[in-house]
Amino acid sequence: MDNIVLFCEGKETSLDYLVFNKLLTQQSLANITLIPLNGVGSSTAFVDGYIRRGGVLKIDRAYFIRDRDFDFPIPVQPGIIEVKRNGGLANNVSIYSSYRTTLENYLINARILHEFLSDQTPISQCDVQKLIENAARSILDYSIVRHALGKLRKSISLNTTWVPQGSGTLPDLTTLGSLDACRAKAHELINTYQREVAPLNIANFDQYLDSFQAQFSPSGFIQNDDYLVYFHGKDLQKAITKQVNDINIQLSWPIYYKFAIDRIDFYRFEDYQQLMNILVTS
Repeated sequence: MDNIVLFCEGKETSLDYLVFNKLLTQQSLANITLIPLNGVGSSTAFVDGYIRRGGVLKIDRAYFIRDRDFDFPIPVQPGIIEVKRNGGLANNVSIYSSYRTTLENYLINARILHEFLSDQTPISQCDVQKLIENAARSILDYSIVRHALGKLRKSISLNTTWVPQGSGTLPDLTTLGSLDACRAKAHELINTYQREVAPLNIANFDQYLDSFQAQFSPSGFIQNDDYLVYFHGKDLQKAITKQVNDINIQLSWPIYYKFAIDRIDFYRFEDYQQLMNILVTS
């Protein structure tokens, strides 16, 4: 039987490792070794180096599953994204990205969050759904701008936010709640990049922003949970934290995520189902 490695982001305590370890265990795939990247900055370089030096076992094939973040176009239909390689990687490594932005996007679920919170407060599932939707609305403008920056940067190293701490730390409320203020911050970021690194086209950015604004504006975008595909999970998590804090509810995300992992059927997500089919048949 071939030896197969599945690389994932994070550490052995990370959500990625917990989820994929659960899926591999469910399928009894003993020939697949799950290896977390432990926060390595250049993930593909780490994977390539591991494969080329043989790691701790002979590897016949290897796969790397990562968050989409803002790095790849979102397919029209839900499904796994096969990442095109720009050379350098060993031939037996296949790289895939999730359909939703981050793993957190699959775990934020009104029914499960209600079950989790109901132990400490008499809140209804309808109220939890409204709470999550209000959190999504609060970061709508910011998310539009992050997507426009993500499309602008393509293969360059432009950030998708001006907030130094990155995803999961939101701008001040004055900026967060205004598309014009977010646009202005993005313009500053682009201008700084142009001065220090490379030329960029602000007109292109504004065109991308208008396109995402139109895509995210219909009322059904929030009501149909489409934000779970597009918004960054850590940003949404931060916004939900503010919502629950405002009604005096304490929410521990690490505890909730472990609770959710045990209760979510990941096979209902097309990309996870496709990934497991690839692993089972490889």
